[in-house]
Amino acid sequence: MSLKENHTAFILRAIPYSERDLIVTLYTKDHGLRSAIAKNSRSSKRFSGGVQLFRKVDAMLQPRKNNDFDLFLEMRVLEHYPNLERDYDKITIGSYGSELMRELARGDIDSQQGFDLLDAFYQELDACPNDARQLETILHHFEVLMLKGFGVLPSLHQCHRCGKSYQDMDRLQCKRTGEGLLCPSCRQPGEPVGLIEEDTLYILHYYSNPVSTPAPDALEQQDMRFQARRVLQNSFRLILQKDLKSRPMLESVLSHQ
Repeated sequence: MSLKENHTAFILRAIPYSERDLIVTLYTKDHGLRSAIAKNSRSSKRFSGGVQLFRKVDAMLQPRKNNDFDLFLEMRVLEHYPNLERDYDKITIGSYGSELMRELARGDIDSQQGFDLLDAFYQELDACPNDARQLETILHHFEVLMLKGFGVLPSLHQCHRCGKSYQDMDRLQCKRTGEGLLCPSCRQPGEPVGLIEEDTLYILHYYSNPVSTPAPDALEQQDMRFQARRVLQNSFRLILQKDLKSRPMLESVLSHQ
């Protein structure tokens, strides 16, 4: 029988497996994404605090040879986020970020880095007042850090081919396939691009580093924020090859802010 392992982890998803059991997706601090079956989880005291999203837990897992799922034996809640869990917009944004990590973590990302990103993301959402601009900034800063962690952050300061600065371009255009800025000289015939406003680029610069970058006035313009969202979304499509299931609900929340 394999040895039991203790992991500090975030619960990213819990779906029914039978009447009493759950299949749980965890993001562990030391080993990244793990899937496990939690037997009798809905009634057992071994899972006090609830097997649900937005929980940092000390999880005891037992790997099983030749099986995709560990056994989830018990857990202890280390931290939860009450302000996040009682606010619809925060739940929607947090759920999207959790799904994003769950999908991207199947690739190559340092587990400690991913864990720290989730930790900061949940804490910032929990501590944020009911301020629409601030919530949106927390979300997009998390997205930028995820793209950076996977090495696919779109080029936002220069042409991604020749390195020409955006300040030297007559017009700003981004590849629709997610690579970032592309100057007119480097664009090949038929290559899909979209024109973006300079204010949109300033918003993206702000999302990249909201602590050190002054908030641009354009943040108050919904069409500029929408365009910035599309630039980031195209980059995720490049690596995921799909839109996330939580995306439509997220767009509904953001469009009303």
